[in-house]
Amino acid sequence: MEIAATGALATLNAGDYTVVASFRPAELPRPSEGENFSVIVGRTGWTSDLHLDGDGRFFMQHFLADQTPVTAQSQPLAEIGRWHHLIGIVDRTHGETRLAIVGRLVARAAWTAGSAAFAYPVENPWRLGISTPGDGLCRWAASGELRDVRLYDRALDVHEIARFTPNP
Repeated sequence: MEIAATGALATLNAGDYTVVASFRPAELPRPSEGENFSVIVGRTGWTSDLHLDGDGRFFMQHFLADQTPVTAQSQPLAEIGRWHHLIGIVDRTHGETRLAIVGRLVARAAWTAGSAAFAYPVENPWRLGISTPGDGLCRWAASGELRDVRLYDRALDVHEIARFTPNP
């Protein structure tokens, strides 16, 4: 599913922001073109935001202006057929990318506070479950179900994460 990057969504990646989603994988990603991950929620282009890799690790990825990825990655814990509530946070103010699962912070990656983010072209949409569909090439498609996707134009703090209760 595609969500046009208009209005606030066009520049969301440029500031502090949070991506929230519940995902139930049907299978783990298989290697495709030398890459072994799927996009759960992300912005088309440098495939930032929430992902699942072929080893069962969830990760939140953010790209800096020089195209350096800053990734917070969990241990292998994805269970096929089970819902996983994911919260990916980019806190440019403090220079951190964080990942929380079911209200608990599980990973963080530090970078220089205030670093500029990769500037996505306005025409690059947000996508749910895939990064690049069509033209015979379907890159980084997620296999499973997705629900309760939310995008915030701020970094949720640890107290908000702890109180966040996903829908059953």
